[in-house]
Amino acid sequence: MKIHILHVVSIVFAVIVASVSARGAEREKPSYIGEKSCLTCHKAQSESFPKNIHNDAYTVISDTERYLKLKEEGKEGSCLRCHVTGYGETGGFTDEASTPDMARVTCEGCHGPGGDHVAASSDDPETKRKTIQRKPDCGACHLIHSHEG
Repeated sequence: MKIHILHVVSIVFAVIVASVSARGAEREKPSYIGEKSCLTCHKAQSESFPKNIHNDAYTVISDTERYLKLKEEGKEGSCLRCHVTGYGETGGFTDEASTPDMARVTCEGCHGPGGDHVAASSDDPETKRKTIQRKPDCGACHLIHSHEG
């Protein structure tokens, strides 16, 4: 009987330790914070970006028949993941009224959420570099489909 109780207690203890370890290993995803935070330090990019085609990524689809049909069906996410910034993510685009600044592809649309990047100290450039996607995966949006059909 003592061995059985000891065995049960050991299993319960192992489950608790594993659960606490797993929670500690989970890391919160960085949040989207908007391009105004980027433009504070990246001045050259702030001057050229308004002319960038990504700036109009949402406006080119927002009134198309295809997008409006998908939106009506609740399936617009397939468009939004590439035509806005941070769709479905913390701080990202939710809708035009709530998050108008994310209704286009901003810096974070290509380089990923900037929350950790902005929070990192400027005195630690190595950490600063590690907190942002420096070479975007353009193919994640630009090669996914032909927009036909």
